[in-house]
Amino acid sequence: MASWNVEQWPLKSRNGNEIIFHDPLDKNDFNAVFYHFHHVRFFQNDIVDLGWRHPTLPVVKQLYAPYIIELRQMDEKIKLVSSDYKLSLQPFSIINDKGIKNKLKFFYKSFFRFNIFNVKKLISEYPGSL
Repeated sequence: MASWNVEQWPLKSRNGNEIIFHDPLDKNDFNAVFYHFHHVRFFQNDIVDLGWRHPTLPVVKQLYAPYIIELRQMDEKIKLVSSDYKLSLQPFSIINDKGIKNKLKFFYKSFFRFNIFNVKKLISEYPGSL
């Protein structure tokens, strides 16, 4: 599963690594085998961009939030074993975007807050957050 097809099936439940979706066509539930977090991008000031698809709020909270928590935990673990490690993030800014297409995308995402989240707020709303 990925951002381009997860919209087809409602997320029914999540228990740890068991993620269950419902297929409205055949009325059956099924377990997700994996999820491809396409186009997830992190920026300075705790901003995360989840891309151009339209995941439902349950998908954002039950798939993306735990993934972001895991990534943050891994970042902290790397810092413990590598003193010179520092995650270098770009600002969410039009200045860094090249070309008119990227500038238009930036304006659209900024103006409509399209799939742009504050990381701390997003993971604080997840039951298993840090």
